[in-house]
Amino acid sequence: MEAVDRNYKKILIFLLAGIGVSALIILGFIIAPLFSGAKKPAILSLNIAPSTATIELNGEELHVGAYDNLEPGNYTATIHQDGFESKEISFTLTTGETTTIYEYILSETEGFNYFEKNRSDINTLREIKDNDDVKTFLDKYDKKLAIKQVLPILLNDYDPVRARLITGEITDGSNNPKCTYAFCLQVNVGKDMEWRAKQVVELAGFNYDDYEVIYAD
Repeated sequence: MEAVDRNYKKILIFLLAGIGVSALIILGFIIAPLFSGAKKPAILSLNIAPSTATIELNGEELHVGAYDNLEPGNYTATIHQDGFESKEISFTLTTGETTTIYEYILSETEGFNYFEKNRSDINTLREIKDNDDVKTFLDKYDKKLAIKQVLPILLNDYDPVRARLITGEITDGSNNPKCTYAFCLQVNVGKDMEWRAKQVVELAGFNYDDYEVIYAD
């Protein structure tokens, strides 16, 4: 009987030990993700117009791009660049998640018109929602670009004052090295024909003064 009791106790101890190990393993599966999640940093994706702006966060200077080693929490940052109005923004970073920010600051002299110089800035502005000022600017910008649908515009006309036939055309000048904005008009005749270029642009339903116009030398 004593031998049976000893065997029984051994079996009982073995079973209890097995149950204990199993419980620890199960508990580990439950708790481990919680600890691993807590250790994961937050990710911040900054998309700022202009793309050359500096974002000051906790004494550090960040720029457009992704940062994947930040502590979760509430933050306040300042966006600034020489010649632009600074802006303060607030956001929350969450453990293991990506927080994406689209923002802009305005040129002190050109306002929104500055963004016509850079297509990537325009793309950033398009991601900013529920901002009436941005929407108004983009509506005007897109209306100006609608002229691409009617290019080339021919200058052909007879000038009775000069008694000569005017020939030439207006095309997309965006790829011209002289173009400093995202979109320009290019005229393949000299600037002495500006009066005619302005005339045909406005006849097509657009405002000549809205464009940077490049003439042939």
